[in-house]
Amino acid sequence: MKHFVYQSINVLRYCRSTSLAFLSLLKDSSYYSNVSFYPEEKRKTSFQVFCDQVAYILRYGEVDDKYFINGMDRKDFPTKYNTLPHAVFKRVRDRLNVHPGLAEGYNYIMALKDKFYFNQFLTAIGFSTPTLRLLIDGGRMHVPGVAVWQPLTAIQDLTIDGCLKDIGGAQGKGVYSLKVEDGRIWLGSEEVDFAFFLDYCKRGKLIVQDRIIQHPKVSRLNESSVNTLRIVTVYHEGEVEVFGSFFRIGAVNSFTDNISRGGSLVEVDLKTGKLGKYGFILYPAMALKKHEVHPGTSIVYEDYEIPFYQEAINTAMEIHRFFYHVHSIGWDIAITEKGPCFIEGNDSWMIPFQGATIGLKADFERLFVRN
Repeated sequence: MKHFVYQSINVLRYCRSTSLAFLSLLKDSSYYSNVSFYPEEKRKTSFQVFCDQVAYILRYGEVDDKYFINGMDRKDFPTKYNTLPHAVFKRVRDRLNVHPGLAEGYNYIMALKDKFYFNQFLTAIGFSTPTLRLLIDGGRMHVPGVAVWQPLTAIQDLTIDGCLKDIGGAQGKGVYSLKVEDGRIWLGSEEVDFAFFLDYCKRGKLIVQDRIIQHPKVSRLNESSVNTLRIVTVYHEGEVEVFGSFFRIGAVNSFTDNISRGGSLVEVDLKTGKLGKYGFILYPAMALKKHEVHPGTSIVYEDYEIPFYQEAINTAMEIHRFFYHVHSIGWDIAITEKGPCFIEGNDSWMIPFQGATIGLKADFERLFVRN
């Protein structure tokens, strides 16, 4: 009886998710009629893409929002059978991260999702991470090393050149530059009065970190943002392995490098730490582009070497050993003149542009799918 009830619930969930996916497909034409990363190649018609999406929905219960990013719109798709369905990837990744086996019944990903805890943990075990200045909770603030909370008005007595972040923010949302000097406050590029700042801080818990001064060679790619190296590591059979790597570069005048704000993704050679030939812009919608030079700085990507790359790889693997009950982590790493600085660890990391990558599916099956 319990098995029957369980199966019935799964069927209902599938029907609901499938129905919602069909509604999304019908409402948003960008799922089947979008620009292509590969305009020079022969492409499928919008009807063919629509049919592909219908087949994907029936199989996985959701729309394939990575269809064009993965180059599936091409008629001759050389990596078609090496491309991992995004729906499968998310389910396996999340299941292993929430219940990695040895810690069945426990969930350790909170240590990654909460930016305050993550920062304090890395500081405690001796790894480079942005200097934390404040934890803000509504109308009060905590200074690391000071036992008591202070009223937020005390921030006007400090001098800060850094950034303000939501402790649980993702995809660059809720991240602003913050400057405090002589009692004046700048949030982003605008000076704000204390009443406005207090009202903003009442929206949720926030942290303030000092500004990261990145390596000049990294700053050349785009100086307005902290451009970051993403390294994905996997804790597999008692050992840590590197699954993939790419580099994120912000759009000109953007404070963050996030792709949701027009940033570019560039592949990185795992062995050399050099950038690949193309950068990929994924957002905004209907604006997929690949380019060989950064749109704002005109720096050529191909063979551009990332400083301290091997050190970043080695340190990411070393840190992952302290997160022994999280199966896979996507690290966001700034490169300073002193070496890699670990900004965040992400349990819900993504695989970008599989259409330009060969071998990811095989590595995924080896590292993620248990025999």
